[in-house]
Amino acid sequence: MHRYSEDSHRKSREVYFKVIAILLSVSLVFLIEGALRLFSFGNSQKLVVQHSNKQYEDFLMVNPYVGEKYFNRLEATSTTNDIFLKHKPENGFRIFVMGSSTVYGYPYDRNPMATRILQRRLEEAYPDKYVEVVNTAITAINSITLKDFIKQILKHEPDAILIYAGHNEYYGAFGIGSNETMSKSAFLRSLNFKIMNLRLAQLMRSGINRISKELNKSGEGNDPKGTLMKRIVQDKDIVYGGDKYNIGIEQFRDNLSYILEQAENKDVPVFLSDLVSNIRDLPPFGDRAGEDLSASSTYQNALRTLANGDVSQAKELFYRAKDFDPVRFRASEEINQIIDSLARQSGVTLIPANKWFSDASFGGLIGNNLLTEHVHPNIEGQFVLADAFYTKIVESKLINAVPDPLTTKTKAYYRRNWGYTSLDSLVGDFKIKQLKSHWPFTPLDVEQSFRDTFQYSGLIDSLAFTILTVPDANVASMHDFLGAYYEDNNQLHLACKEYESLIAFDPYRSSYYNKAANCHLKLNDLHAAEKHLWKSLEYVESFFAYAMLGEIESIKHNFQGAIDAYQSAFEFVDEEEDGEERKLIQAKLAETRQKASKPVGSSAFAYSNYIPHNIVANYNKALAHLNTNPDSSLYYLSLCLEINDCPLVNWQIGNILFQKQDMSVLFYYNKAYDAYCKNAAYLDNLFVANLVNENIAQARAVLQEIVILDPSNSNIPRFEAALK
Repeated sequence: MHRYSEDSHRKSREVYFKVIAILLSVSLVFLIEGALRLFSFGNSQKLVVQHSNKQYEDFLMVNPYVGEKYFNRLEATSTTNDIFLKHKPENGFRIFVMGSSTVYGYPYDRNPMATRILQRRLEEAYPDKYVEVVNTAITAINSITLKDFIKQILKHEPDAILIYAGHNEYYGAFGIGSNETMSKSAFLRSLNFKIMNLRLAQLMRSGINRISKELNKSGEGNDPKGTLMKRIVQDKDIVYGGDKYNIGIEQFRDNLSYILEQAENKDVPVFLSDLVSNIRDLPPFGDRAGEDLSASSTYQNALRTLANGDVSQAKELFYRAKDFDPVRFRASEEINQIIDSLARQSGVTLIPANKWFSDASFGGLIGNNLLTEHVHPNIEGQFVLADAFYTKIVESKLINAVPDPLTTKTKAYYRRNWGYTSLDSLVGDFKIKQLKSHWPFTPLDVEQSFRDTFQYSGLIDSLAFTILTVPDANVASMHDFLGAYYEDNNQLHLACKEYESLIAFDPYRSSYYNKAANCHLKLNDLHAAEKHLWKSLEYVESFFAYAMLGEIESIKHNFQGAIDAYQSAFEFVDEEEDGEERKLIQAKLAETRQKASKPVGSSAFAYSNYIPHNIVANYNKALAHLNTNPDSSLYYLSLCLEINDCPLVNWQIGNILFQKQDMSVLFYYNKAYDAYCKNAAYLDNLFVANLVNENIAQARAVLQEIVILDPSNSNIPRFEAALK
């Protein structure tokens, strides 16, 4: 009995010491983890983090370091750094976009990105909504990473999710043919993703990687000249219909099904896009012996068939050649079939991007006309992709029944006016030339790349080439430099385009809007300047934005609005350090209050004297024909609208249509309303236009504005009688 008691006591002590040892080990892990976080080692691996800038404390952002979680052997790729409000407003509409390099906009930087175009179009089509398009794309990821993203995305109240993915299923991180790989077990991968949230795990991985690189300095994965496309491939021969091919297919089906299931559980609609490939102008990267699966012979047969005029048969052969290509950088049509099948589920909408690209290509044969190489759209292609996304979202009526016709613009309008320049085109062109100077576009043993043979020919191309050679170089700083350079040389229209490019690059940076607004003001485009200033204030309030808005509102005779803006500007003036600015704002306030106290009409409505620089020629032609040939005047004004859909042009068109007693006058007058609503003559015409169009309630509202603005207006009794 005594021996039993001793044994029992010894075993209890052993258990006790084991528990203590485990607790000490766990405590040590927590202690080390806390110390690493305290000293800022490593990075958060969450998809979404708090914005790092204190001025943006109300915003969350896509974590710029989240890619580190999925890349061990190769360098982690960056995110878009898109931001969104912590607390979604009642009028908010938030779309999360999931995908890889195509959605990221490669080979360009972020300004011609399809999701940037999509956001602007949705914002302007639905001006009563606060639209957020949050792009989570990372280059060289596939559905495994997207599966890890989905639950994190669903925590942030998406109103919809848009997915464009599938090209990277084999060679993206953790794909069956990828160098960036680990266990084939989905469970172990998921466990690894969770562990990598620990800074201790990041420290251990960092140490292992350093040792590995020292031991294997001559490995292919360390080739400094090799592109990511070259280095990420482990298996260059994945035969169509083979075991590895089928693993990739099933992996994509399972992961995409999981993502859709998670979205459905939260009642979040999904827009699922099919995929676009260059079939006409890109020969297969590889080939298999044997006629049945020969990608090369099938491609050559397609070319012969096309030359003989049988476009339909050639198209079938081009797609077959693409599918037979064992180097799987282009998704097979089986991937598109899975997308089409899953899009038939409730709550999922198919975006037929392939049809959009086919319709814009001769004979439906997608090639270099819209793609830069195998899958990435060129700038024209980015607008086609954005149009496909935009159209299906509008058709879904998920935001509103219909877009606002007064603010909705066409794809062609955005294509003409978008913020990108020759710098962006050259950056994309140089990246593609560098890419194509390596495998799989050239044989593996080719050592000379594009950047080895490049010859400078001017400022822009030297800046663009820097992107290939200097790791820390970025396109945004180059646009900023060029904007200042053009301003200094009095080339304001070029400076303006560079600043517009900055806005498209990062539409959340207040200072970019202010720079562009300043240029637009100098170029007489009051409407564009005002839009940018208000957008600037959404992110950061500033003296400049409020002061400039005061100027514009005063020109519009919106004197109370000008006073409010000047008073807001005054709050940013330091009494001791900003004496001149303080005096300036005080003078502006006194001047504006004096103007507000005078009767309407005591000063000319100067807004119409500001003709935006980009329509001056056509607008002056329109004025020259105004009294002699109104139809010719309308023609030139319509040309102005294609370039700049501003209130000035809409007001002038409205005046002509008013004289012609054309019922469509109201549409143009309404588009001019914000700029002209303090102009008595405009309000008189607007009242009549509403009355003629039988918009009685609106006519009555306009009459009330007339009474407040111009109580001595002789038309008031006649207007009141007309409403009885």
